[in-house]
Amino acid sequence: MTDGVDYTWQQATNLAGKRVLLTGCASGIGRATATVYAQAGAVVFGGDVNVDAGESAMAEIRQAGGQAQFVPLDLMKPESIDTFVDTVKQKAGGTVDIVASVAGVDIIKPFIKNDPNDWNIIINVNYVGAVRMIHRLLPSFLMVRWMRIGYWVSFLKLIVCFAPPTIQTVASRPGG
Repeated sequence: MTDGVDYTWQQATNLAGKRVLLTGCASGIGRATATVYAQAGAVVFGGDVNVDAGESAMAEIRQAGGQAQFVPLDLMKPESIDTFVDTVKQKAGGTVDIVASVAGVDIIKPFIKNDPNDWNIIINVNYVGAVRMIHRLLPSFLMVRWMRIGYWVSFLKLIVCFAPPTIQTVASRPGG
């Protein structure tokens, strides 16, 4: 039997001072994820298209003693993504340690009633917007990674695209 490293949960999850870029901070899994990162000591830079709810979520974290800032983000608009990344990088001192791409959208209705506009929204928010954000952030993220490990977290939405007309489009997230 080998001697293992004996860590407490708090030691293993201590993110004191880590800078987290997080999308989808206004509600649901994104809001909860932002709260947990802040409780673990991270500085959270949250983005969302819902400005009022996003600002409220970050204010709640600060009121509870955490560090959090809201930056508006619309994953449907390339210029918003670029501004979001550039603003977070500036506020975070050049880059971040953790990227949590949590924002996601789904349109729940029978597939036969979906139209190309629905598909464009889902694909742009859940995939294209996240890829553009990560692509823009990647050079600064890699620049400081020679001696440290950074983390990417992506909550993927799985969409059933070819469901029979009587079955609604289904979305799920890993682990949930």
